[in-house]
Amino acid sequence: MPQSVRKHRETQRARRLPRLPGPFTLAVAAAVAAHFCLALYAGHLNGRALWCDEILRVWAQQMSLRDLLRCEHIRQFCTQSPMAYFVQRPFVSAFGREAGGIAASAAFGAALLAVAACVARRRLGPTAGWLALLLGGTQPLLLYYSSELALYIIWAAASGGAFAFVSEAMEDPGRRRGFLFNLGAALCVFGMVSFHFSGVFVWMALAAAWAVALAPPAFPGMWRGWARWALVMAPPMALAAPVYAKAQAVQSHLGSREIDWALLPAAMRDALWYLSDNLHVLAGGDPARVGLALLLAGFGIYAWAGTGRARRGRLAWLTAALLAVALFRMYTRLRGTGPPVISYHLYAWAPVIVAQSAAAAWLFSPRRRGWVRVAGAVALACLVSSNAFSLYVVARAPGRSHPYKAIGAAVADLGENRVVVSPNQYVTRFLGTYYSVPRGGIVTYPCYWEEGEEERIGGMRRIWGLVPDAVAFISHRTLWNEFDKAGVYAPTVRSFEYPVCQRIGFAFLGYTSRFVPGEESFIAYATRRDLEIRAASTGAPVSLPVPPFALALQRDANAAASPLLVGETFVFDVFAPAAGSHILSVDIFAYGSKRILVSVPPAPTMVLDLPSGSGLSFQVGVPNPVWKPGVPPPEYLLADSLGFVLDLKLGRIEIPFQADKPGWRRVTIRASQAGPMLLVGHRAVARGG
Repeated sequence: MPQSVRKHRETQRARRLPRLPGPFTLAVAAAVAAHFCLALYAGHLNGRALWCDEILRVWAQQMSLRDLLRCEHIRQFCTQSPMAYFVQRPFVSAFGREAGGIAASAAFGAALLAVAACVARRRLGPTAGWLALLLGGTQPLLLYYSSELALYIIWAAASGGAFAFVSEAMEDPGRRRGFLFNLGAALCVFGMVSFHFSGVFVWMALAAAWAVALAPPAFPGMWRGWARWALVMAPPMALAAPVYAKAQAVQSHLGSREIDWALLPAAMRDALWYLSDNLHVLAGGDPARVGLALLLAGFGIYAWAGTGRARRGRLAWLTAALLAVALFRMYTRLRGTGPPVISYHLYAWAPVIVAQSAAAAWLFSPRRRGWVRVAGAVALACLVSSNAFSLYVVARAPGRSHPYKAIGAAVADLGENRVVVSPNQYVTRFLGTYYSVPRGGIVTYPCYWEEGEEERIGGMRRIWGLVPDAVAFISHRTLWNEFDKAGVYAPTVRSFEYPVCQRIGFAFLGYTSRFVPGEESFIAYATRRDLEIRAASTGAPVSLPVPPFALALQRDANAAASPLLVGETFVFDVFAPAAGSHILSVDIFAYGSKRILVSVPPAPTMVLDLPSGSGLSFQVGVPNPVWKPGVPPPEYLLADSLGFVLDLKLGRIEIPFQADKPGWRRVTIRASQAGPMLLVGHRAVARGG
């Protein structure tokens, strides 16, 4: 058999054999699997408590597309488009709302890691691909968002895919591409635009960068390149624009609907500050800023690695990745507001990892001198080791902003039916609703957060005047100062802080304001023993309502808020610091009853007439969150309330009792006819006091 025929048959036989994946492909698959498992552990399997935004995502998974588009909270306060919620739906259907949402984030985070590593290998060579896999795999912020039940990482993965497709198209803009390439690029661009409200500005920057690569002088296939540009970039924007335009009309976090061009200089300064403040976190956040140095150096190295038109395209590609967020930041600033959070920059993750791998590969190139490679190895070791430590901290963290599970367990240790006072109405959706307070506890709040410090201080005084053994949940130092100003007696404080090693790890990450509540999250309360000691020192008796009872907020016609207790029977424990005659004074209303039955053992039951007090019209329940303070007309309150309005005549009854010695006495109050009662105040005094 001729040698040429033999070689031809061997070649055909080799082509028929299955091609085994190479080492890099196997490494990418292993890194993807490890990142997915670690993110699922950090977000769900380790028992981490969700925070408020994550619980909102769980709640939204119960809604249809129509309901999501009409949801007032999502339309006014969310930075993500409702379309992003539906990407989570298959995972939620398979694993449940909480585990499924975190599994979706973990899967897209792993996909983002794979995309960054493959782009680095394709553009810069095998060494850069391996280094991108190392740098991306140890990025603690990537694990943080991959383990969060949120939509940021989904948007980041779609944006990473869009940047990857555009990078491939820009390298050889006149080359023919298949249908699947164009379809994949269009889908990623659609996700980039529609999954986050800043995606439109990223689209503008990426479209401009691609146009720079297609700009004259002419080249073979130029019109084919422009046709692909229009086919990939235009349809996603056309589909997402109506939803985006509608959302911008109501977005509260974007400020006013009008642009104030007089703020342009301040907006430009603010955008530069945002980049300088957050870019190092995206690059790794290590203490020595090695990640940021690699990113900035890789910016030029990556562009210089190209030739001719490709060099121009690479420079425009990286510029779009780093500066697109500045456009959105300036836009929100011109509208008067806009929170400067790192999550708005996550779309750039894949280009950032590629740029860092370019700089690292340059340091390890055989062309470099020995001391350069040694210095590069030391710097890379510092970056990877600090990131690995922060990675461990993220995986082990018990919560995000507040450890609601630990707080609930601490309240459960205090006994049954404890009243917990949260700083504002938003927290009650989570602490007390999603994470219910164990053993029959209830959660309330002094007023709306927007009503200001004075109302919060007054609300706290009124709540503790009604329930002296209530538990305060304090989320930061500002609220502690207000709590102190309210003069609430709560001598016992229990803090919830991360261990020292975890705080150090988050400090390495460089983003401590959101990650670590530290000592700012704690509860404060008074026990019965504390109340006894205080009564003995002041000589004034203490009256304490005994659960079970319901606690509600009521607002009068002037929108002033104060708490009240609701129940069919009220039981009070009254501590008398000395023997003698005492009086328990109670402001109460009983439905359908004009007489009150009072029992103070061992004395016989007393029957007291409920006097007709002054008429008081007030609202019981929780007003709608769209209610704005400073608008007092009752019609507005009635139209936007979730409660009901009562026109009641409260009466004050005075219950005398005798204390033979210092100690607790129990007083039971019930109406002569069955029915609920409302109690708005109580006070125990010594007779003649």
